[in-house]
Amino acid sequence: MNNAHPESVLLQPQDDGLPMSAWGRWAKDKLDVLARYIETSTTAMASRKMYWRRRFYIDLQAGPGKNYVKGHPDDVFLGSPLLALTRGAGYTDYRFVEEERESVEALRRRCSAFNLDSSQTVRIFAGDCNEIVDDIGEEVNQIDRPPFSQTDWNSLCLVFLDSQGLELNWETVLKVASLKRADLLINFSTMGLKRTALLALELPPGEARADKFFGTTEWRDIPLGLRGSMPVYEWIVFYQKRLTEQAQYQWGTPQSVKNSKGVELYRLLFASKNDLGIELWEDARTKGPSQRLLF
Repeated sequence: MNNAHPESVLLQPQDDGLPMSAWGRWAKDKLDVLARYIETSTTAMASRKMYWRRRFYIDLQAGPGKNYVKGHPDDVFLGSPLLALTRGAGYTDYRFVEEERESVEALRRRCSAFNLDSSQTVRIFAGDCNEIVDDIGEEVNQIDRPPFSQTDWNSLCLVFLDSQGLELNWETVLKVASLKRADLLINFSTMGLKRTALLALELPPGEARADKFFGTTEWRDIPLGLRGSMPVYEWIVFYQKRLTEQAQYQWGTPQSVKNSKGVELYRLLFASKNDLGIELWEDARTKGPSQRLLF
């Protein structure tokens, strides 16, 4: 990778000399779905008949802003924060959280190249999203304090929860779900559960990472399948049911994310409290760019 990073390439899918994350090609396809949803939803929500106080894009595990395909350093693609900045129409506020210091600095540098207007803000938080989520939630709730007029609505939020494993606590998800108007796009790591479930079941209840991920030990009561196969579908239904019961969400069709060998890594789960949000997700899921490894 070269060492120069001129302003002209900081927001482009090109090597700018700053740190990037390396992922399989499936990640590129996954982000195509996110980009499509950002485009369709922000266009639909930008109507002059809609009076959102603010429109937030919240990314709790943002990364450095750019990625490249493993083994192909010239195949660069934008990460979720830069997709939101460059493909969204009408977000007023961007809140990015990243734990790795080197990625934080790279993201700050890249975001600095975006030409914000006077009504927009970008804030980047360095640290554990499970701890920082309270600050972001408090900010949104303060903005949405009454009184309201007929032309004054709660803020609208899109929250991207791109967990690569089980590091995202249930309480964290519930905190963003408790915002008055928040759509959630959750990267549910089926592979992470498969790899750790048997070891987790051997630990005392409450001590496994999966217990924090589900926010309960009741997931342990779901029986394994024939020959010890993992009950992935049942785990997902259990997770969705809990969020529906606690935060009144409805769910779009899940999107399976597989690697080049056909092994499922994640399922993208979309949740909204509004029928229009579900409709826009289905459009993005089925009519977006070609998803070679998504179906």
